Amino acid sequence: IEGAVSELKYMRYTARRPDLYNTEDIDGSHPMRLHATGPRGTPRARTAVEGSKPRPLQFKSQRHVNPLEPEYVLPSCRMEPPPVPKF
Repeated sequence: IEGAVSELKYMRYTARRPDLYNTEDIDGSHPMRLHATGPRGTPRARTAVEGSKPRPLQFKSQRHVNPLEPEYVLPSCRMEPPPVPKF
């Protein structure tokens, strides 16, 4: 039969049933957005704070360490001769 479609009996009663638990049409019935967005969809107040954005390539160290043969620079000092007594 051309154009025939199978029918699921449970869809007769549930397909066009109104959602009685949905309250989106009532103002104030849903919580506010967790992260408010400003113009163009960007989060507000994060761009104005210095250091709030990650800068992964900003810090580069010149330190090179060989874990098998480390070279430690230990603190050192130059010893002064003790003062000669006056008497």
